[in-house]
Amino acid sequence: MKYIVTDPCYLVNVLNDEERELFVWHKFVSTSDKVKADEYLSKELNAEIKSVETGFGDWENSLMLDRGWTALISKNFCADSGLVCVSEFTAKMQKIKDIYKLGAVFEADKLTNVSFDTANPHWTVLTINGCFGKHRFRIKSEVKNG
Repeated sequence: MKYIVTDPCYLVNVLNDEERELFVWHKFVSTSDKVKADEYLSKELNAEIKSVETGFGDWENSLMLDRGWTALISKNFCADSGLVCVSEFTAKMQKIKDIYKLGAVFEADKLTNVSFDTANPHWTVLTINGCFGKHRFRIKSEVKNG
């Protein structure tokens, strides 16, 4: 299965209706309970999504394979609205204009854990653990907060 790391603001474009995109985006960012917000966006986009606020936008980020092996298709991503997410990369998402410039894409059979460490006010550390075949892997990224 393919996954994408990007700013979730790009993923709402799969709705193909500007009014609906704005409504969904506003409801997502205004929901104070992060778990409920992720559940809402996951339902609307028909893909499991986990996200975190980074505080500020950052255009230049990249994934780094920390351990193991995985199919890292593209490694650079944007988090310019102050959010970053890991999402299933659906066929509809793959048709979003310039999505491969905005999101880092990788393949995995299973994600075992996605975590966001926001302890350092300057960085959000994203760690993705999973399996690809018999290999376990860990991908990390440091998203600059401002």
